[in-house]
Amino acid sequence: MIADILLPFGVFSYRYSTPQEEVRIGKRVEVEVKGKPFIGFVINKREGKERNLKPIKRVIDSSPVILPLQARFSTAISDHYLLPLYQVMEEFIPTKLKKKGLREALPSQENQTNQSFSIWLCLSPHEESRWKSFMGEIRKTLKNDGTVLIIFPQYVPYLHLFDRLSFEFKEYFCFYSSEIPVSQQYKIWKSVYKGEKKIIAGTWKALFLPFSHLKLIIVESMHSPVYKTKRYPYFWAPFLAELLSKEGKANLILSSPVPPLEYLYRWKQKEIKLYETHGENSPPKVVVVNMRREKKINKQSGISSYLRERIEEKISQGEKVAILSIRKGYAGYRICKRCRYVQRCKQCGIPLAYHKPNKMVCHQCGREEEPEEICPRCQGAYTREKSPGTQKIMERLKILFPQTTILKLDKDSSLTSEGNSFSIVVGTIYLERIIRKFNFSLFGLTNADTYLYRSHYLSHERTFQLIGEWISHFYDEEKEVVIQTYHPENAFIKYAVSLDIEGFYSEEIKIRKELGYPPFSSVVNILIKGAHPVKVERSALVIKEYLKNKELEILGPALLKREKNRFSTFILLKSPFQEKLRKILKDFLSNQSHLVEKNVMCLLDFHPQIC
Repeated sequence: MIADILLPFGVFSYRYSTPQEEVRIGKRVEVEVKGKPFIGFVINKREGKERNLKPIKRVIDSSPVILPLQARFSTAISDHYLLPLYQVMEEFIPTKLKKKGLREALPSQENQTNQSFSIWLCLSPHEESRWKSFMGEIRKTLKNDGTVLIIFPQYVPYLHLFDRLSFEFKEYFCFYSSEIPVSQQYKIWKSVYKGEKKIIAGTWKALFLPFSHLKLIIVESMHSPVYKTKRYPYFWAPFLAELLSKEGKANLILSSPVPPLEYLYRWKQKEIKLYETHGENSPPKVVVVNMRREKKINKQSGISSYLRERIEEKISQGEKVAILSIRKGYAGYRICKRCRYVQRCKQCGIPLAYHKPNKMVCHQCGREEEPEEICPRCQGAYTREKSPGTQKIMERLKILFPQTTILKLDKDSSLTSEGNSFSIVVGTIYLERIIRKFNFSLFGLTNADTYLYRSHYLSHERTFQLIGEWISHFYDEEKEVVIQTYHPENAFIKYAVSLDIEGFYSEEIKIRKELGYPPFSSVVNILIKGAHPVKVERSALVIKEYLKNKELEILGPALLKREKNRFSTFILLKSPFQEKLRKILKDFLSNQSHLVEKNVMCLLDFHPQIC
């Protein structure tokens, strides 16, 4: 008998004489290549002449570690991301099994039915209403002996939903994440394999569990950038969920009050359906403050007069207030009043944020530098620091409310030791971790313009998502949201304030079509990285030259970026023909060793719009 074995460098055939059941598709085996041992996956068995084939040395697993659904799913991932199939299959193996084989004979069943499936888009901003509907879908699936997978962007902000699922479904429920102990990961992996756990909630890594009867996938807050993995390959969990849905013929619900425009386009084109919920609460009271007008009467920026009055009223009633500033530190940057020079990180080249008492910090690499008191370009003096961060907001609030307990929450701080003893919390997006833990009656967004005028085709979408997402967190008529902006007349801020999906879509889709950006084209980044800046730049120019005359729009290379001791740049490729773009990228990958210099690597990012 002959078995085709998938190895890191290709598929090779080996002979075996062990009982047929011992060598099964999906198991791992040890084989020899040029005198060295390698572990591979059995992907096919057949009868044939053995000729001079080498024998399989040993079978590592007692049961297949890659089930049929996972085999199809890994092939789909490999095809889309242009990754070696072996590398993808490795993602499905728990850490504990990578070190030793699966020594237990585990029973598993593959759902072979050809049931139809649908992809749904849920736009409900009210969490309680949509989860009331989702719980009904979960109960229905469980009653039909199906398995449900629920994906969340992160763990802490959704603890209340995990508790709810655990209470409702008890022994059928489990939570899975790469952050839980390795031994616990393996225990859950086995229970899912055997069909003991039917309701699985987790982060993106839960997509790689060995499901047998998967019938429903729910992706909560699918717009979250946290879903994009930070290490290569740059997976995006909602897209992986869609691949898994198609391969497993499982219904998929993508939930977000502010989804990416591409998904709204697919809904309008009737590629996906709209998932409707009932019993929505009334939206919160939303007040937009014009900070241009405010600055004329209130010289202290950051907290408007209206927001100050509302905070004063709320804390006098014993209620809690949350204030969001996208930036941490005291100010986003310092700028010369004469020539507009901005002090930048000597390693990364990005503007340094000012932190009190007196230091400049790079929020990319962590480097600290002394503030430049005199402009090195024109010898002028710097103006005040611009773009207030959490430190400056805190300082202003302490002046306004000296008797009030005010806390700060960002990447470097937490509220774990403070309990409930505060009236105001100021934070970055890490506020999301505690929004549902405390009953905040007032929320203030201090810099709603953060993304609005960045030179990126997604600036409108990110502005809409920033404002709309936080309004949805406070979706209750008894709550109030204050949005501070220098551009209250901007159409996209107006759409976000009223969560007007139709208005946002109709305006933005015209701009995307005119500029030829997604959904009217596919975009892919080629990331070029290395330790030597000159080699990285030269390699990028060679790659750009190679890609010329291939009917692509090529943007870049971008300015060189430094992070610690590594340099990087990128080239953005844009094409209305997805399959043609993929063929060009395949050819590029097969030739890249001749295009880049030594110690320079190229990585493909198929989701550059998620960052």
